[in-house]
Amino acid sequence: MKTLVWNVRGFGNTRAFQVLLRLKQKHNPDLLFLVETKTDHVHMENVRVKLGFVSTLVVDSIERNGGLCLFWSSQVDINLFSFSQYHIDIQVSSHRDLLWRFTRFLWSSGGGSTASWIDIVTST
Repeated sequence: MKTLVWNVRGFGNTRAFQVLLRLKQKHNPDLLFLVETKTDHVHMENVRVKLGFVSTLVVDSIERNGGLCLFWSSQVDINLFSFSQYHIDIQVSSHRDLLWRFTRFLWSSGGGSTASWIDIVTST
């Protein structure tokens, strides 16, 4: 199973999509996590279709800030524990009986997400 994580720093232009398409073709990840998409679920659903993933979980950006997106292939099953503007927390199981937890955060340089991060970590 392959996982690719990328801080995209905005997914509103064609160049970012072309880079992502090349990464997908080269590495063929089962799980693709994008941070700071700075876009919404409608745009990311179109990206999902073009990349050929079976499903997606999108946390829309707020006023072009933040944004998280998780794509996955038919080779994995996802169990969602929680998500927010700042994180996604899932359990991943592959068809080869591999089971693991995937928790990723979008860290705000302003420090506003510190309390949320502590709450998430202590509740798991």
